[in-house]
Amino acid sequence: MILDHSRILIVDDNENIRDVLEEILVLEGYEVYSCSHAEEALDQAKTVLPDLFLLDIRLPNIDGIELCRILKKDPTTSSIPIIFISGLLGMEEKVRGFNAGAADYITKPFHNLDVLIRVNTHLMLRKNTLQLKSMNDDLEQKIQERTAELRVALDMAEEANDAKSDFLSNINHEMRTPLNGVLGMLKLMGTLPMDDDMEMYHSLAEFSARQLSAVISDILEYTQLDAGSMKLRYTSFSLYECLNKVCLLQKTHAENKGLDLSWTLPDAPAFFVSDEIRLVQIVSNLLINAIKYSVSGAITLRCTLTEVLKIEVRDQGPGIPESRIEDIFKPFIQLESPYTKEHNGTGLGLAICRSLSLALGGSLELESREGEGSCFTLVLPRQKEEPGKTDQQSKDILPLERPPLILVVEDDTINQYLLEQILESRGWEVLQAMNGEEALEELNSSQPDLILLDMGLPKKSGYEVLKEVRSMGQYDDLPIVAVTAYSHKEDLERFEAAGINDVITKPISEEALFQSISRLLALGKH
Repeated sequence: MILDHSRILIVDDNENIRDVLEEILVLEGYEVYSCSHAEEALDQAKTVLPDLFLLDIRLPNIDGIELCRILKKDPTTSSIPIIFISGLLGMEEKVRGFNAGAADYITKPFHNLDVLIRVNTHLMLRKNTLQLKSMNDDLEQKIQERTAELRVALDMAEEANDAKSDFLSNINHEMRTPLNGVLGMLKLMGTLPMDDDMEMYHSLAEFSARQLSAVISDILEYTQLDAGSMKLRYTSFSLYECLNKVCLLQKTHAENKGLDLSWTLPDAPAFFVSDEIRLVQIVSNLLINAIKYSVSGAITLRCTLTEVLKIEVRDQGPGIPESRIEDIFKPFIQLESPYTKEHNGTGLGLAICRSLSLALGGSLELESREGEGSCFTLVLPRQKEEPGKTDQQSKDILPLERPPLILVVEDDTINQYLLEQILESRGWEVLQAMNGEEALEELNSSQPDLILLDMGLPKKSGYEVLKEVRSMGQYDDLPIVAVTAYSHKEDLERFEAAGINDVITKPISEEALFQSISRLLALGKH
């Protein structure tokens, strides 16, 4: 087999041998060069760069084995195959040649066919080696290019994820802040005398606002869960007290539809460590769904506590086709047509419940048959209690010796007015600040007992105010409560690290606000 354009360099001090080899190889179409000693061979190798060397072992000055070593040490010639041509050799000399880097031997006197077969074989091996190296180089280049592309894509994805997180935090703030004002003003309005028409208008407005609040909360909570940015708080709590309140609350709604809601719970001393708020959210949603979609019959909740917590919510509603069971856990999926559906909702409730169950280390599954009702099963493991949480929460709230002075730092005038009215209704004194700079001035001049701090403020953010206050030294024990719409996990962790005492998310619950303020002020008296 002839390899076109292959170059062969013959090094032999015997001119006749050189001529014979050259004739054999030229007739086969090879490009042949020859020389008589090592020094000349090294010079020619630099200009010709052959594809194969044919070396005599016995050369003047530098022998063939030493020349082989020199060629193998040079990066430009190290990969070129070398075949020794010599007379009968002993095993020791052959070993020396192979150790120096030789690929093969041709023994003198040689046969033409023997020379051609060995030359062709090693040229083919070299050609294949070079092709493989070229392919590897191309592959390595492509891998490097692809890696660079993936790195750019990853950087872009991280930037997009950061932008998404910033957007969600911002939209969370921009939606919850005005909604807090709407719900708060409606609640204040409800304390005023109204005629029958005004009471109806007020009731309808409040109902619609709460529906809007539920929809917004569903959407924002799902985005938090999807982004892994929801903060969970593990505390020890009584399962009986927790679930009994949930069931009592939903029992009235069930009775209004002619449904019988019953429940079986562990005995009162049974305690469990998890996120109580999220457990209540999941169970409430399951009961609300059972009541919403049931026309008649019974709804039962059964809770057992062993190594894990297991809660079953069973109804006698219309049931769900087996082929659609997993669909109801997908976000924004509803089994009813949007044009004919009888029940309101975003289609996020069960998606949020399952995501919460997974975030809590558990599971939420459904067994259902069309026309036979449904059974949702929630399983949660025990979690490790966060240190310091329970003791702080469980301290009795003592009556205050005097009305506390509370500094409200809020840039939204409606929410500012709302907080002022809520606090003053308890007989508490209120100071106001519209931005971070005003808050710091008011703090130093008035020495309040507690600060309610919005985290999204002009000029100087609430987070910056918080860090600055804690860095002063004299306000290490001053209770500071974040009243904010920023509720992502990363936000809450930043607030806690900076020294916040509690977080009340908008739309605010008056009861939660009073409990937080009273507890923190009472703790300060111990």
